Amino acid sequence: MAGRQGRSIGPNDFYTIFQLQGRDAAAACILRPEQTSRGIPSHWNLYIAVESADATVAQATRLGGTVLAPPFDVFDAGRMAVIQDPTGATFSLWQAKENPGIGIAGLDGTLCWADLNTPTERGPGNSIPISLAGRS
Repeated sequence: MAGRQGRSIGPNDFYTIFQLQGRDAAAACILRPEQTSRGIPSHWNLYIAVESADATVAQATRLGGTVLAPPFDVFDAGRMAVIQDPTGATFSLWQAKENPGIGIAGLDGTLCWADLNTPTERGPGNSIPISLAGRS
């Protein structure tokens, strides 16, 4: 990705937004000390846009999800939460405020697909992200 904007978000944190053609395409941040001390490896987070992070966390909990990070504000950019589904897959929720998320798609270097790989035979129709979107 051609352009990068980096910004410090605390004394030990750094967050970089990657841009393509001047539009947000992805981001990266440094693992926090509590993450590395627990052995959490480098990983990608998949964010699902929601109208209300708080209401969606309540719904995900009713569907059997585990809240790994309850809803919290990310400056004025938005509100997020992290959920783990019953098979162990994690995903994040994003309630946009000033930052709607990905601003470019369909070009080389942009996100084009996301898969849920799970050991269960429940099938994708029973996944929490799909259920939250009202699809089966």
